[in-house]
Amino acid sequence: MSINDQLTVKRIVKKSGSSFYWGMNILENEKKRAMFALYCFCRFVDDIADSSKNRLEKSNDLNIWKKKIKLVYKNKTSDFLTRELLVLIKKFSVEQRDFFSIIDGMKMDVDEKIVFPSRKKIELYCDRVAGAVGCISVKIFGINEPIGRDYAIYLGRAFQLTNILRDLREDCERNRCYVPYDYISKYKLDKLSPKELINTSKFRKIIDELIAETKEYYKLSKDLSLDLDPKKIRASELMREIYEKTFEKICKSNNLTFKKVKLNKIEKFLIIIKKMIRSYNFKF
Repeated sequence: MSINDQLTVKRIVKKSGSSFYWGMNILENEKKRAMFALYCFCRFVDDIADSSKNRLEKSNDLNIWKKKIKLVYKNKTSDFLTRELLVLIKKFSVEQRDFFSIIDGMKMDVDEKIVFPSRKKIELYCDRVAGAVGCISVKIFGINEPIGRDYAIYLGRAFQLTNILRDLREDCERNRCYVPYDYISKYKLDKLSPKELINTSKFRKIIDELIAETKEYYKLSKDLSLDLDPKKIRASELMREIYEKTFEKICKSNNLTFKKVKLNKIEKFLIIIKKMIRSYNFKF
């Protein structure tokens, strides 16, 4: 468990340019180290799913990561990241099933181009690619009660639906669309392709349906957060503020299907600074 392993992981997280790096800096060192390792793992498997390799190669690469995770749980490591994941697993007793869920979420994107998924499938997808990350995170934060997993699942769904709304046009132009089938069929648009969908007059109504659902998941996770130790969820609540700010911009946008909505670096920086100041009981 060399210091070089930690530094390698930290460089990868920092190089990603994600607000996650600065957000996790409010954590104590051991928790920060664990979250950086988790982020790095997610980055690696996500890069496999997004790579230019063919479907079989991607699937094989993801299966290799499943084997690596199995070995880590047997105290066998093979590189800097598996060594850091072993530290995480031993220190915080995270469950193997959550790592597998993340990989299986990536495989859902690899195995098929998701278009108008069923309600069951989109919930499973969100719970794998985002909720499972949250379930590992809350263990790292020191939350072991069952309500912690519920909080992580609801917040993960809110985050992933925010991502889906943010990337809606881009995905549709690639003939991929994560909007649930029940919203599509409600407005009798199920015979259209995703590319055709974004040019219909009813598309804004579908967006509004998805926005309402996303709001509900933010509310459900917020309600559960009131029963958790606020000191233990500082980092996840910081990420909530960043995602919710993006979500608010999406809600206010009148041109969602033509322009990708996101926060600029200054907006993210201000949220992080305010959260850090509040965490230490100072007034901004």
